[in-house]
Amino acid sequence: MLDDDTSDSAQPGSEGTQDTDDRPGTRQQAKRRVVLGAMLVDSLGSGLWMPFSLLFFVRAQGQSLGTIGMALTVGSLLGLGVGQISGGLVDRYGPGPAVVVSNAGRAVSFALYPFAHSLWAVMLLVGLTSAADRAFWTANAPLIAKVVQAREVDRFLGTTGMARVIGLGIGSAAAGAFGQSTAGLHLVAYCNAITFAAAGALLVTALGPAFFAPRSTSPGTTEAEAPDASVRPDRDVSVWRDRPYLQLCLLQIVFVLAASAFVVILPLVISDELDGPTWLAGISIVVGNVVLAALQHPVLAWTTKRPRARMLAVSVLFYVPALLLLAPGDAMGHRLVVPVVLGAAALAAMGELISTPLMISAANASAPEGHEGRYSAAFQTGWGLANVLGPLVYTTLLGVGNEVLWLTLAALTLATAPVLMRLRSRLPAGVLSADPVKSHSPMQEQDA
Repeated sequence: MLDDDTSDSAQPGSEGTQDTDDRPGTRQQAKRRVVLGAMLVDSLGSGLWMPFSLLFFVRAQGQSLGTIGMALTVGSLLGLGVGQISGGLVDRYGPGPAVVVSNAGRAVSFALYPFAHSLWAVMLLVGLTSAADRAFWTANAPLIAKVVQAREVDRFLGTTGMARVIGLGIGSAAAGAFGQSTAGLHLVAYCNAITFAAAGALLVTALGPAFFAPRSTSPGTTEAEAPDASVRPDRDVSVWRDRPYLQLCLLQIVFVLAASAFVVILPLVISDELDGPTWLAGISIVVGNVVLAALQHPVLAWTTKRPRARMLAVSVLFYVPALLLLAPGDAMGHRLVVPVVLGAAALAAMGELISTPLMISAANASAPEGHEGRYSAAFQTGWGLANVLGPLVYTTLLGVGNEVLWLTLAALTLATAPVLMRLRSRLPAGVLSADPVKSHSPMQEQDA
Protein backbone atom coordinates (compact mmCIF):
# COMPACT_ATOMS: atom_id res chain seq x y z
CA MET A 1 0.00 0.00 0.00
CA LEU A 2 1.27 3.45 -0.82
CA ASP A 3 0.54 4.48 2.74
CA ASP A 4 3.01 2.06 4.30
CA ASP A 5 6.01 3.33 6.20
CA THR A 6 9.03 2.86 3.97
CA SER A 7 11.53 4.75 6.08
CA ASP A 8 12.76 1.76 8.12
CA SER A 9 15.74 1.38 5.82
CA ALA A 10 16.97 4.87 6.59
CA GLN A 11 19.38 3.92 9.39
CA PRO A 12 21.88 6.34 10.92
CA GLY A 13 24.60 7.20 8.50
CA SER A 14 22.56 6.15 5.50
CA GLU A 15 21.62 9.64 4.35
CA GLY A 16 22.21 10.01 0.65
CA THR A 17 21.96 6.25 0.07
CA GLN A 18 18.23 5.91 0.61
CA ASP A 19 16.41 4.61 -2.42
CA THR A 20 14.74 7.29 -4.48
CA ASP A 21 11.35 5.64 -4.11
CA ASP A 22 11.52 6.12 -0.31
CA ARG A 23 11.87 9.87 -0.48
CA PRO A 24 8.91 11.67 1.11
CA GLY A 25 8.37 13.75 -2.00
CA THR A 26 8.28 10.63 -4.19
CA ARG A 27 5.72 8.90 -1.96
CA GLN A 28 3.62 12.04 -1.82
CA GLN A 29 3.68 12.42 -5.60
CA ALA A 30 2.74 8.76 -6.03
CA LYS A 31 -0.29 9.17 -3.77
CA ARG A 32 -1.34 12.30 -5.58
CA ARG A 33 -1.13 10.52 -8.93
CA VAL A 34 -3.30 7.66 -7.71
CA VAL A 35 -5.88 10.04 -6.21
CA LEU A 36 -5.97 11.96 -9.47
CA GLY A 37 -6.30 8.67 -11.33
CA ALA A 38 -9.26 7.65 -9.17
CA MET A 39 -10.94 11.02 -9.71
CA LEU A 40 -10.31 10.74 -13.45
CA VAL A 41 -11.87 7.27 -13.59
CA ASP A 42 -14.88 8.54 -11.65
CA SER A 43 -15.29 11.60 -13.86
CA LEU A 44 -14.83 9.52 -17.01
CA GLY A 45 -17.62 7.18 -15.94
CA SER A 46 -19.93 10.07 -15.07
CA GLY A 47 -19.38 11.72 -18.44
CA LEU A 48 -19.70 8.44 -20.31
CA TRP A 49 -23.21 7.82 -18.99
CA MET A 50 -24.68 11.24 -19.79
CA PRO A 51 -25.54 10.56 -23.47
CA PHE A 52 -27.02 7.14 -22.54
CA SER A 53 -29.32 7.93 -19.61
CA LEU A 54 -32.52 8.52 -21.58
CA LEU A 55 -31.63 6.01 -24.30
CA PHE A 56 -31.07 3.27 -21.73
CA PHE A 57 -34.41 3.49 -19.96
CA VAL A 58 -36.48 4.14 -23.06
CA ARG A 59 -34.92 1.61 -25.45
CA ALA A 60 -33.47 -1.06 -23.17
CA GLN A 61 -35.95 -0.97 -20.28
CA GLY A 62 -39.10 -0.12 -22.21
CA GLN A 63 -40.06 2.98 -20.22
CA SER A 64 -42.00 5.82 -21.82
CA LEU A 65 -40.29 9.16 -22.26
CA GLY A 66 -42.71 10.85 -19.87
CA THR A 67 -42.27 8.19 -17.20
CA ILE A 68 -38.50 8.24 -17.26
CA GLY A 69 -38.49 12.01 -17.31
CA MET A 70 -40.47 12.01 -14.06
CA ALA A 71 -38.22 9.34 -12.54
CA LEU A 72 -35.06 11.28 -13.37
CA THR A 73 -36.53 14.49 -11.96
CA VAL A 74 -37.64 12.84 -8.70
CA GLY A 75 -34.25 11.14 -8.40
CA SER A 76 -32.43 14.42 -8.87
CA LEU A 77 -34.55 16.07 -6.17
CA LEU A 78 -33.84 13.17 -3.80
CA GLY A 79 -30.15 13.67 -4.49
CA LEU A 80 -30.36 17.31 -3.46
CA GLY A 81 -31.80 16.34 -0.08
CA VAL A 82 -29.22 13.64 0.55
CA GLY A 83 -26.47 16.11 -0.34
CA GLN A 84 -27.20 18.05 2.82
CA ILE A 85 -26.98 14.88 4.92
CA SER A 86 -23.70 13.90 3.28
CA GLY A 87 -22.21 17.27 4.22
CA GLY A 88 -22.60 16.52 7.92
CA LEU A 89 -21.16 13.04 7.43
CA VAL A 90 -18.12 14.49 5.64
CA ASP A 91 -17.45 16.80 8.58
CA ARG A 92 -17.85 13.99 11.10
CA TYR A 93 -16.05 11.12 9.38
CA GLY A 94 -13.94 12.88 6.76
CA PRO A 95 -14.34 13.13 2.97
CA GLY A 96 -12.61 9.82 2.22
CA PRO A 97 -15.41 7.52 3.41
CA ALA A 98 -18.03 9.65 1.68
CA VAL A 99 -16.23 9.39 -1.67
CA VAL A 100 -15.73 5.64 -1.36
CA VAL A 101 -19.34 5.03 -0.26
CA SER A 102 -20.60 7.18 -3.14
CA ASN A 103 -18.54 5.13 -5.59
CA ALA A 104 -19.88 1.91 -4.07
CA GLY A 105 -23.45 3.21 -4.27
CA ARG A 106 -23.14 4.08 -7.94
CA ALA A 107 -21.42 0.78 -8.72
CA VAL A 108 -24.41 -1.04 -7.20
CA SER A 109 -27.05 1.12 -8.89
CA PHE A 110 -25.52 0.83 -12.36
CA ALA A 111 -25.06 -2.92 -11.96
CA LEU A 112 -28.78 -3.19 -11.14
CA TYR A 113 -30.03 -0.86 -13.89
CA PRO A 114 -30.50 -3.71 -16.43
CA PHE A 115 -32.89 -5.41 -13.97
CA ALA A 116 -35.08 -2.33 -13.41
CA HIS A 117 -38.28 -2.69 -15.43
CA SER A 118 -40.92 -1.15 -13.16
CA LEU A 119 -41.37 2.54 -12.42
CA TRP A 120 -40.65 2.21 -8.71
CA ALA A 121 -37.45 0.23 -9.38
CA VAL A 122 -36.22 2.81 -11.87
CA MET A 123 -37.06 5.66 -9.50
CA LEU A 124 -35.33 3.94 -6.58
CA LEU A 125 -32.14 3.25 -8.51
CA VAL A 126 -32.05 6.69 -10.10
CA GLY A 127 -32.52 8.16 -6.62
CA LEU A 128 -29.61 6.07 -5.31
CA THR A 129 -27.41 7.16 -8.22
CA SER A 130 -28.32 10.81 -7.76
CA ALA A 131 -27.77 10.68 -4.00
CA ALA A 132 -24.40 8.97 -4.42
CA ASP A 133 -23.40 11.42 -7.13
CA ARG A 134 -24.30 14.39 -4.90
CA ALA A 135 -22.38 12.83 -1.99
CA PHE A 136 -19.34 12.46 -4.24
CA TRP A 137 -19.35 16.10 -5.30
CA THR A 138 -19.93 17.21 -1.71
CA ALA A 139 -16.80 15.35 -0.59
CA ASN A 140 -14.78 15.93 -3.76
CA ALA A 141 -13.20 19.31 -3.00
CA PRO A 142 -12.56 18.56 0.72
CA LEU A 143 -10.77 15.33 -0.25
CA ILE A 144 -8.69 17.03 -2.92
CA ALA A 145 -7.76 19.71 -0.38
CA LYS A 146 -6.23 16.93 1.75
CA VAL A 147 -3.97 16.01 -1.16
CA VAL A 148 -3.03 19.46 -2.45
CA GLN A 149 -3.45 22.94 -1.05
CA ALA A 150 -3.76 26.58 -2.03
CA ARG A 151 -4.24 27.35 -5.72
CA GLU A 152 -3.03 23.92 -6.85
CA VAL A 153 -6.54 22.74 -5.93
CA ASP A 154 -7.85 24.85 -8.84
CA ARG A 155 -5.72 22.97 -11.36
CA PHE A 156 -6.56 19.59 -9.83
CA LEU A 157 -10.29 20.29 -10.10
CA GLY A 158 -9.86 21.50 -13.66
CA THR A 159 -8.17 18.25 -14.64
CA THR A 160 -10.97 16.13 -13.21
CA GLY A 161 -13.47 18.34 -15.03
CA MET A 162 -11.58 17.73 -18.26
CA ALA A 163 -11.86 13.97 -17.66
CA ARG A 164 -15.62 14.37 -17.35
CA VAL A 165 -15.67 16.17 -20.70
CA ILE A 166 -13.58 13.42 -22.29
CA GLY A 167 -16.01 10.85 -20.89
CA LEU A 168 -18.90 12.81 -22.39
CA GLY A 169 -17.13 12.81 -25.75
CA ILE A 170 -16.49 9.08 -25.60
CA GLY A 171 -20.08 8.47 -24.57
CA SER A 172 -21.42 10.57 -27.42
CA ALA A 173 -19.25 8.70 -29.91
CA ALA A 174 -20.20 5.32 -28.42
CA ALA A 175 -23.92 6.10 -28.42
CA GLY A 176 -24.14 5.20 -32.09
CA ALA A 177 -22.42 1.86 -31.58
CA PHE A 178 -24.01 0.73 -28.31
CA GLY A 179 -27.27 2.67 -28.24
CA GLN A 180 -29.07 0.60 -30.87
CA SER A 181 -29.45 -2.65 -28.92
CA THR A 182 -30.52 -3.73 -25.45
CA ALA A 183 -27.34 -5.79 -25.02
CA GLY A 184 -25.17 -2.82 -25.94
CA LEU A 185 -26.94 -0.50 -23.51
CA HIS A 186 -26.71 -3.08 -20.72
CA LEU A 187 -22.99 -3.42 -21.44
CA VAL A 188 -22.56 0.34 -20.98
CA ALA A 189 -24.31 0.16 -17.59
CA TYR A 190 -22.08 -2.71 -16.44
CA CYS A 191 -18.94 -0.92 -17.64
CA ASN A 192 -19.99 2.17 -15.74
CA ALA A 193 -20.46 0.11 -12.58
CA ILE A 194 -16.92 -1.18 -13.03
CA THR A 195 -15.49 2.35 -13.38
CA PHE A 196 -17.04 3.47 -10.09
CA ALA A 197 -15.91 0.32 -8.27
CA ALA A 198 -12.40 0.81 -9.66
CA ALA A 199 -12.32 4.45 -8.55
CA GLY A 200 -13.28 3.52 -4.99
CA ALA A 201 -10.75 0.69 -4.88
CA LEU A 202 -7.99 3.00 -6.11
CA LEU A 203 -8.68 5.50 -3.34
CA VAL A 204 -8.73 2.87 -0.60
CA THR A 205 -5.56 1.20 -1.86
CA ALA A 206 -3.60 4.41 -2.39
CA LEU A 207 -4.52 6.43 0.67
CA GLY A 208 -4.94 3.76 3.31
CA PRO A 209 -7.02 3.98 6.49
CA ALA A 210 -5.29 7.10 7.84
CA PHE A 211 -6.74 9.29 5.13
CA PHE A 212 -10.24 8.06 5.89
CA ALA A 213 -10.06 9.32 9.45
CA PRO A 214 -12.25 12.20 10.67
CA ARG A 215 -11.06 15.72 9.93
CA SER A 216 -10.21 16.36 13.59
CA THR A 217 -7.65 13.54 13.55
CA SER A 218 -5.90 14.17 10.27
CA PRO A 219 -3.23 11.81 8.94
CA GLY A 220 0.03 11.94 10.81
CA THR A 221 -1.49 13.60 13.88
CA THR A 222 -0.69 11.92 17.16
CA GLU A 223 -2.97 11.95 20.17
CA ALA A 224 -0.79 14.55 21.84
CA GLU A 225 -0.93 16.74 18.75
CA ALA A 226 -4.70 16.46 18.32
CA PRO A 227 -6.57 19.72 18.62
CA ASP A 228 -7.70 20.60 22.10
CA ALA A 229 -11.45 20.41 22.63
CA SER A 230 -11.52 24.05 23.60
CA VAL A 231 -10.31 25.14 20.17
CA ARG A 232 -12.28 22.74 18.02
CA PRO A 233 -14.63 24.24 15.44
CA ASP A 234 -17.83 25.77 16.75
CA ARG A 235 -20.62 23.28 16.19
CA ASP A 236 -23.12 26.13 16.13
CA VAL A 237 -21.66 27.47 12.89
CA SER A 238 -24.38 27.38 10.24
CA VAL A 239 -23.71 27.76 6.55
CA TRP A 240 -27.24 29.09 6.13
CA ARG A 241 -26.35 32.15 8.26
CA ASP A 242 -23.15 32.84 6.29
CA ARG A 243 -24.52 35.43 3.87
CA PRO A 244 -21.29 36.05 1.91
CA TYR A 245 -20.94 32.33 1.29
CA LEU A 246 -24.58 32.00 0.24
CA GLN A 247 -24.01 34.83 -2.22
CA LEU A 248 -21.08 32.84 -3.62
CA CYS A 249 -23.44 29.88 -4.05
CA LEU A 250 -25.93 32.11 -5.89
CA LEU A 251 -23.16 33.23 -8.23
CA GLN A 252 -22.44 29.59 -9.03
CA ILE A 253 -26.10 29.06 -9.91
CA VAL A 254 -25.79 31.87 -12.46
CA PHE A 255 -22.57 30.42 -13.90
CA VAL A 256 -24.19 26.97 -14.21
CA LEU A 257 -27.24 28.43 -15.96
CA ALA A 258 -24.98 30.29 -18.39
CA ALA A 259 -22.83 27.24 -19.19
CA SER A 260 -25.65 24.68 -19.36
CA ALA A 261 -27.65 26.80 -21.81
CA PHE A 262 -25.20 25.83 -24.57
CA VAL A 263 -25.95 22.14 -24.03
CA VAL A 264 -29.57 22.08 -22.86
CA ILE A 265 -31.41 24.75 -24.84
CA LEU A 266 -29.07 25.73 -27.68
CA PRO A 267 -29.92 22.63 -29.80
CA LEU A 268 -33.60 23.63 -29.69
CA VAL A 269 -32.74 27.24 -30.51
CA ILE A 270 -30.64 26.13 -33.49
CA SER A 271 -33.53 24.08 -34.84
CA ASP A 272 -36.52 26.32 -34.12
CA GLU A 273 -35.15 29.87 -33.93
CA LEU A 274 -32.05 29.93 -36.13
CA ASP A 275 -33.16 27.37 -38.73
CA GLY A 276 -29.65 25.94 -38.63
CA PRO A 277 -28.47 22.64 -40.13
CA THR A 278 -29.33 19.49 -38.19
CA TRP A 279 -25.67 18.67 -37.53
CA LEU A 280 -24.85 22.03 -35.94
CA ALA A 281 -26.12 21.23 -32.43
CA GLY A 282 -23.83 18.22 -32.08
CA ILE A 283 -20.85 20.00 -33.60
CA SER A 284 -21.30 22.97 -31.25
CA ILE A 285 -21.04 20.63 -28.25
CA VAL A 286 -17.97 18.98 -29.77
CA VAL A 287 -16.33 22.39 -30.29
CA GLY A 288 -16.96 23.29 -26.66
CA ASN A 289 -15.52 19.98 -25.47
CA VAL A 290 -12.44 20.39 -27.67
CA VAL A 291 -11.81 23.84 -26.18
CA LEU A 292 -12.17 22.45 -22.65
CA ALA A 293 -9.87 19.50 -23.29
CA ALA A 294 -7.21 21.35 -25.29
CA LEU A 295 -6.90 24.53 -23.23
CA GLN A 296 -7.53 23.27 -19.71
CA HIS A 297 -3.88 22.86 -18.75
CA PRO A 298 -2.39 26.12 -20.07
CA VAL A 299 -5.35 28.26 -19.02
CA LEU A 300 -5.45 26.93 -15.47
CA ALA A 301 -1.68 27.24 -15.21
CA TRP A 302 -2.23 30.93 -15.97
CA THR A 303 -5.25 31.49 -13.73
CA THR A 304 -3.73 29.82 -10.67
CA LYS A 305 -1.06 32.53 -10.60
CA ARG A 306 -3.64 35.29 -10.17
CA PRO A 307 -6.39 36.17 -7.66
CA ARG A 308 -9.58 34.18 -8.14
CA ALA A 309 -11.86 37.24 -8.24
CA ARG A 310 -9.91 38.72 -11.14
CA MET A 311 -9.97 35.45 -13.07
CA LEU A 312 -13.67 34.92 -12.42
CA ALA A 313 -14.27 38.38 -13.83
CA VAL A 314 -12.33 37.25 -16.91
CA SER A 315 -14.67 34.27 -17.24
CA VAL A 316 -17.60 36.72 -17.29
CA LEU A 317 -15.92 38.46 -20.23
CA PHE A 318 -16.15 35.16 -22.12
CA TYR A 319 -19.66 34.20 -21.06
CA VAL A 320 -21.40 37.51 -21.81
CA PRO A 321 -20.29 37.86 -25.47
CA ALA A 322 -21.13 34.20 -26.05
CA LEU A 323 -24.68 34.77 -24.81
CA LEU A 324 -25.11 38.06 -26.66
CA LEU A 325 -24.02 36.52 -29.96
CA LEU A 326 -27.15 34.35 -29.95
CA ALA A 327 -29.63 37.10 -29.04
CA PRO A 328 -30.34 38.32 -32.62
CA GLY A 329 -31.81 34.94 -33.56
CA ASP A 330 -32.75 34.55 -37.22
CA ALA A 331 -32.00 38.25 -37.76
CA MET A 332 -28.31 37.38 -38.04
CA GLY A 333 -28.87 35.80 -41.44
CA HIS A 334 -28.57 32.20 -42.56
CA ARG A 335 -24.90 32.49 -43.59
CA LEU A 336 -23.82 33.61 -40.12
CA VAL A 337 -25.62 30.91 -38.15
CA VAL A 338 -22.83 28.33 -38.24
CA PRO A 339 -19.86 30.63 -37.42
CA VAL A 340 -21.84 32.52 -34.77
CA VAL A 341 -23.03 29.37 -33.00
CA LEU A 342 -19.59 27.75 -33.06
CA GLY A 343 -17.92 30.96 -31.91
CA ALA A 344 -20.42 31.33 -29.07
CA ALA A 345 -19.85 27.70 -28.03
CA ALA A 346 -16.08 28.23 -27.94
CA LEU A 347 -16.38 31.43 -25.88
CA ALA A 348 -18.77 29.79 -23.42
CA ALA A 349 -16.39 26.85 -23.04
CA MET A 350 -13.61 29.26 -22.11
CA GLY A 351 -15.85 30.85 -19.50
CA GLU A 352 -16.72 27.45 -18.06
CA LEU A 353 -13.09 26.33 -18.16
CA ILE A 354 -12.08 29.26 -15.96
CA SER A 355 -15.07 29.64 -13.65
CA THR A 356 -15.90 26.07 -12.66
CA PRO A 357 -12.68 24.97 -10.89
CA LEU A 358 -12.14 28.43 -9.38
CA MET A 359 -15.65 28.55 -7.92
CA ILE A 360 -15.38 25.04 -6.44
CA SER A 361 -12.00 25.75 -4.84
CA ALA A 362 -13.16 29.17 -3.59
CA ALA A 363 -16.20 27.57 -1.97
CA ASN A 364 -14.02 24.97 -0.25
CA ALA A 365 -11.52 27.60 0.92
CA SER A 366 -14.37 29.67 2.40
CA ALA A 367 -15.47 26.93 4.80
CA PRO A 368 -14.46 27.13 8.48
CA GLU A 369 -12.24 24.27 9.59
CA GLY A 370 -14.34 21.24 10.41
CA HIS A 371 -17.32 22.46 8.40
CA GLU A 372 -16.03 21.81 4.88
CA GLY A 373 -18.63 19.12 4.23
CA ARG A 374 -21.65 21.23 5.16
CA TYR A 375 -20.37 24.18 3.15
CA SER A 376 -19.62 21.98 0.16
CA ALA A 377 -23.10 20.46 0.45
CA ALA A 378 -24.73 23.90 0.31
CA PHE A 379 -22.63 24.80 -2.73
CA GLN A 380 -23.52 21.55 -4.47
CA THR A 381 -27.20 22.04 -3.61
CA GLY A 382 -27.16 25.34 -5.48
CA TRP A 383 -25.44 23.64 -8.41
CA GLY A 384 -28.01 20.85 -8.39
CA LEU A 385 -30.90 23.31 -8.27
CA ALA A 386 -29.51 25.05 -11.34
CA ASN A 387 -29.38 21.72 -13.18
CA VAL A 388 -32.89 20.69 -12.11
CA LEU A 389 -34.56 24.05 -12.74
CA GLY A 390 -32.47 25.02 -15.78
CA PRO A 391 -34.74 23.45 -18.42
CA LEU A 392 -37.78 25.19 -16.91
CA VAL A 393 -35.97 28.55 -16.84
CA TYR A 394 -34.74 28.19 -20.42
CA THR A 395 -38.04 27.10 -21.92
CA THR A 396 -39.98 29.79 -20.05
CA LEU A 397 -37.68 32.55 -21.30
CA LEU A 398 -37.57 31.10 -24.81
CA GLY A 399 -41.37 31.05 -24.82
CA VAL A 400 -41.27 34.84 -24.43
CA GLY A 401 -38.65 35.23 -27.14
CA ASN A 402 -35.19 34.13 -28.23
CA GLU A 403 -33.67 37.52 -27.45
CA VAL A 404 -35.27 37.47 -23.97
CA LEU A 405 -33.57 34.14 -23.21
CA TRP A 406 -30.06 35.19 -24.14
CA LEU A 407 -30.26 38.79 -22.93
CA THR A 408 -31.56 37.67 -19.54
CA LEU A 409 -28.76 35.14 -19.12
CA ALA A 410 -26.21 37.73 -20.26
CA ALA A 411 -27.54 40.31 -17.78
CA LEU A 412 -27.46 37.84 -14.90
CA THR A 413 -23.93 36.76 -15.77
CA LEU A 414 -22.71 40.34 -16.10
CA ALA A 415 -24.19 41.13 -12.67
CA THR A 416 -21.88 38.55 -11.08
CA ALA A 417 -18.82 40.76 -11.64
CA PRO A 418 -19.68 43.55 -9.14
CA VAL A 419 -20.89 40.96 -6.62
CA LEU A 420 -17.55 39.16 -6.90
CA MET A 421 -15.70 42.41 -6.27
CA ARG A 422 -17.82 43.06 -3.19
CA LEU A 423 -17.29 39.55 -1.84
CA ARG A 424 -13.51 39.91 -1.94
CA SER A 425 -13.51 41.65 1.45
CA ARG A 426 -16.42 39.68 2.95
CA LEU A 427 -15.19 36.13 2.41
CA PRO A 428 -12.23 34.77 4.43
CA ALA A 429 -8.86 36.30 3.61
CA GLY A 430 -7.26 34.90 0.48
CA VAL A 431 -10.33 33.20 -0.97
CA LEU A 432 -10.92 35.70 -3.76
CA SER A 433 -8.49 38.55 -3.33
CA ALA A 434 -5.05 37.31 -2.33
CA ASP A 435 -2.32 36.37 -4.77
CA PRO A 436 -1.42 32.68 -4.75
CA VAL A 437 1.00 31.55 -2.06
CA LYS A 438 3.05 28.40 -1.86
CA SER A 439 1.94 25.97 0.79
CA HIS A 440 2.32 22.30 1.68
CA SER A 441 -0.42 19.76 1.49
CA PRO A 442 -1.39 17.45 4.33
CA MET A 443 0.29 14.64 2.40
CA GLN A 444 3.55 16.56 2.40
CA GLU A 445 3.28 17.08 6.15
CA GLN A 446 2.58 13.38 6.68
CA ASP A 447 5.43 12.21 4.50
CA ALA A 448 7.96 14.77 5.72
